[in-house]
Amino acid sequence: MRLEEYRTEIEAARLSLEMLARREADVKAVFQKSMQNLCRLAKEEAEPEALTGAVILMRAWLEMGFPYGMYRDLFDSVLKRAGLERNDVVSDEVREMRKIRLTRPQIRSMLGRWSTSSRNSMTKEKVVDDILDKVQQEVPGVYYYENFHSGPGRMQDIYELVVEEGGSFFHDIRRGRCYQLEEKGPKERKIEKN
Repeated sequence: MRLEEYRTEIEAARLSLEMLARREADVKAVFQKSMQNLCRLAKEEAEPEALTGAVILMRAWLEMGFPYGMYRDLFDSVLKRAGLERNDVVSDEVREMRKIRLTRPQIRSMLGRWSTSSRNSMTKEKVVDDILDKVQQEVPGVYYYENFHSGPGRMQDIYELVVEEGGSFFHDIRRGRCYQLEEKGPKERKIEKN
């Protein structure tokens, strides 16, 4: 299977996932259920198109900036059944998730420029505070933040914050960037161990 031949399908899957986020749906839950259904169809119904669909959906997920490790076992099993290696799906276009320390300046940098549009329900500082509170208090859930830019032809920014027991990540959906939020940096961890 050569993924370059499925560029249109990958872009369509990616667009669908992005539209889910814009409608404030739980993208992660929909993705996981879709992958499980495609894998079940490929296994139980012996439909090779379902396995191809799973690989296409996986690539779209990775191109959006989500980490491979989030679904490592599922992805590994799909690739094995498809006769593919990880390098066949994870390439230069797929970005690895950056680790970001949970500090105000780091969160501000993830958000970039914030419009003062009256359509924005929160200021940049309120968004920063909300992210800090939810991650530090470990409030599990999926949260969305929108930044409406003023002016004609300007795109809307949509951000997704996922807080889980195993950690938290922040996804800039429009730019396809994903960040793992770390409560403490390496220096702070070393100090606590001593």
